[in-house]
Amino acid sequence: MSLLDLLKGNYERHVADWTPRRPGASSWHNDRATNAAGIKVTTETALNSGTAMACTRAISETLASLPAAVIEQVSPTERRKARENSMWALLHDQPNPEMDSMIWYEVNCNRVVNRGNAVSVIESNGRGIPRALWPVHNSRFEIFRRRSPQIANGRFYPGDVYYRIWPDETERHFDVPSEEVLNVVSWDTEDGLIGRGVVNRARQEIGLDIAEQEFTASMFKNGTLPLGLVKHPWIDDPEQRENLRADLNSVNSGRDNWNKLGILWDKDADWIKLGYSPADVESIASRTFTAKALCRYYNVPPAIVQIFDDYKFSTIEAMLKHFIMLTIRPYAVRFERAINSQILNSLPDPSLFLEFALEGLLRGDPETQAKTNQIYRTMGAMNVDEIRQRDLGMNPLPNGLGQVLLAPLNHGPLDRIAAGENMRNSSGGGSTSNAGGDGAETAVPHFDKAWLAALLQHVKNGSKAPTPAPTDKPKSPPPPNTGTEFAVRIVEHTFAKIIANEVNSIRSRASKGSKGFMGRVDEYHKNARGLWIGDLTVACEGLSDSFEDMAIGLVDRHVAESRERLLTACECSPAEFSDSIEACLSDWQDRKPHIEEMAI
Repeated sequence: MSLLDLLKGNYERHVADWTPRRPGASSWHNDRATNAAGIKVTTETALNSGTAMACTRAISETLASLPAAVIEQVSPTERRKARENSMWALLHDQPNPEMDSMIWYEVNCNRVVNRGNAVSVIESNGRGIPRALWPVHNSRFEIFRRRSPQIANGRFYPGDVYYRIWPDETERHFDVPSEEVLNVVSWDTEDGLIGRGVVNRARQEIGLDIAEQEFTASMFKNGTLPLGLVKHPWIDDPEQRENLRADLNSVNSGRDNWNKLGILWDKDADWIKLGYSPADVESIASRTFTAKALCRYYNVPPAIVQIFDDYKFSTIEAMLKHFIMLTIRPYAVRFERAINSQILNSLPDPSLFLEFALEGLLRGDPETQAKTNQIYRTMGAMNVDEIRQRDLGMNPLPNGLGQVLLAPLNHGPLDRIAAGENMRNSSGGGSTSNAGGDGAETAVPHFDKAWLAALLQHVKNGSKAPTPAPTDKPKSPPPPNTGTEFAVRIVEHTFAKIIANEVNSIRSRASKGSKGFMGRVDEYHKNARGLWIGDLTVACEGLSDSFEDMAIGLVDRHVAESRERLLTACECSPAEFSDSIEACLSDWQDRKPHIEEMAI
């Protein structure tokens, strides 16, 4: 019977206390080691610690729940998911007939975390293509080299690596070359082949946690320390002594008698008061300290394993980001690199690689997932169909409606906007018109930068707006949606939002009365000026090379006009103040920035 036949039926059928037949194994693999607390801590019994089990489960389940996609690098700039490739079924769906991908990644991640290695025998078909991965328990393999490392002809030869595997409890074993084995190693390794797990490093803490757990359980089992002792004259008859002890225990021990006073009806009995020792009181509190120490070994935030008494993160998102970036991602990269180098790189097609999608963790947070999709959608990184298929499991929209990509219309190269190109043109070739229908292209009129500079000076000084020279005006109306016209619309739209916010703020300050009203308005304008300039600076990028100066001029001119209007409205009695302010604000929304005179 071959090794694979034995593994398929027995790879997990083992006994926990079976002595591994590995005479050359290092000391850190000794599963029979004890600690100072007198507790035997093995990689099997370590999970009896609640904290160790919770940390292991959090890491293993989170990693296993990530989508493991096999990606094909089609070109240096293009990649796609290789769903039709057999490696997708092997690494994404079902690594072997008896394990789906969730279970397989959980088992192997558990072993990497606690034992230091996750080894699986690669079963290949007749063409050498992997078709199954069979995990091997850590107590059933030994890594060795058939030849010692040596230097010959000026070159270093490390020797061939083999895995000696015992598939059952007999002495029978198989020596498997490293090319037929997948070995995922933990970070704690000296040679890149044999790793140490957390259990080997945290044996003392885990043993202490189990010892505290057993000590606390025994206290509750025996009703904790009694509040006192009964001092009684000596009784020679053993049966009478036993009856006395039974009577006393019947009214004091057990959960039903906690905190009750036991009375023994005997005239010669005395009561001796006792108390709890400080060690007994602190034993329960020390369990929390030990649990936090174990969290440091596993690199898991205590809140992930339901320890909330010392919460150090400002938000849940900060805690999850710490857990994902510093705990889950290193393990994900470790599995990716091992599978890529030991399986996918040996295939005839070297363009395949495995990649875990960490964004898959957002599936449990619909709000954050929706915000992320909105950002991708707005910036043109994804279309509606891609979002529906990836995150919602929905079919594409009919007639290709969901394949349209969006892009911010106020972003684009300044040289194209200055040249009057239409930024809405998805082909990127600019805007042209063909009014005559003869196929000839008419260039969009060029924007006069000198006239714009004069307009900017007008905005700053408040003088009469200049007019373009007759030779600068186009002889016919310009084509619609040119770059300059669109930039003007962006400025007007931004200005309208500024005015709407200003109206609400003025009404709020007017509701407090006429006394000190202008002081409150001036303070508001002072605080809002920087925000308005920032918004208009972005909007003015398509109008001028000095767009920041232009934004400052527009804001200062608007604030000056607003203050003049409000001063006029305040020239009334206090009783008429509210109506006068409302009348002043009635046409406030109709105000426009001082660029409406632009002849585009």
